[in-house]
Amino acid sequence: MSKLVIGFDARWYNSSGVGTYVLNLLEGLGEIEGDSSIVVYEHPDNPVPVSAPNMVKSPVRFHRYSPAGQLEIAWRCRQDRLDLFHAPFYLVPLLANCPVVATVHDLIPFLFPIYGLAHREIVKAGYRVGVRKAARIIAVSATTASDLHRILSIPQNRIAVVQLGYSHSLYSRERAPDEESYLHNKYGIRRPYILTLSAANWKTKNLATALSAMVLARASSGVEFQIVVAGPEAGLRACGQADKVSDLVATGFVPTADLPLLYRNAAAFVAVSRYEGFGLPLLEAMACGCPCIASTGGSLAEVAGDAAPLFSPDDAAGIAGGIVQILENAQYRDDLSARSIRRATEFSYRKAAMETFRVYEEAAGAGQ
Repeated sequence: MSKLVIGFDARWYNSSGVGTYVLNLLEGLGEIEGDSSIVVYEHPDNPVPVSAPNMVKSPVRFHRYSPAGQLEIAWRCRQDRLDLFHAPFYLVPLLANCPVVATVHDLIPFLFPIYGLAHREIVKAGYRVGVRKAARIIAVSATTASDLHRILSIPQNRIAVVQLGYSHSLYSRERAPDEESYLHNKYGIRRPYILTLSAANWKTKNLATALSAMVLARASSGVEFQIVVAGPEAGLRACGQADKVSDLVATGFVPTADLPLLYRNAAAFVAVSRYEGFGLPLLEAMACGCPCIASTGGSLAEVAGDAAPLFSPDDAAGIAGGIVQILENAQYRDDLSARSIRRATEFSYRKAAMETFRVYEEAAGAGQ
């Protein structure tokens, strides 16, 4: 591998999906042997809990969205003599004097009205400027790569698809003996239950259809089950269905450490978003051996492979039928669980890190 000095913008580390990407990708990059070094730019109030012999932590003063932050990172690119800089989101250092690699997770602002008009246009402008500056763009799925080419006219030879991974130590099928009592005592959850997620961007998560399907499944199934919605309660309230669902448990925010327990003990996980740039919760649920139901929205079919039945995001009756089949057919349920585990083994951040480093080499070579 080439000897490179790589800058990485770790100011995006937080509890979001992008923050999870930053943490896990840096861990994977830290395992790559060679003479390359990675300068990890982080805010001192929010350090990334990653260390490796090939990494140097470098504090920066200014926020990632601020003009001062743009100037600071551009100056650091020069001072640290970077061969390239990796922006793990669409906002890139526009004045960097080295090639820039940008990761694009999705193009939701171009596809759904999730913000007000003025806000949406500002975000879309940021995407356009960022992808124009980037020497190479990492798309986290073939769906996102296709959207980049179709919507923003990015040449395909500037896009590399590098699918995400997951924490293999955290998300697994290994169940502790006290998990069921822990979930009941902390969240009021009892088995069997069907799990889905809420989110701030509830319009794309399609929570209303997921809840409608669960209610239909409850009416037609011979199995009584709880409906569990994990994640922001604001998204649940906004979808307008919560008051229509009996025996619903809304957990609110769930610590990352509790998510594997929710997946492992669920009778099924319902991921029927209208669009996902990747759909990491689906992958994490599969890694835990949870039988899953997914939609054809965005990249979910890419992630699911043959491990989950797929339905149109608007097909509440079909989704309900899938839930009933899982509840009433133990052999089918066990088969889906085995398929989920098998499919999940195809994804890892070690693999993602190796593929990302190859993109670095291409970008650095293009900049010479």
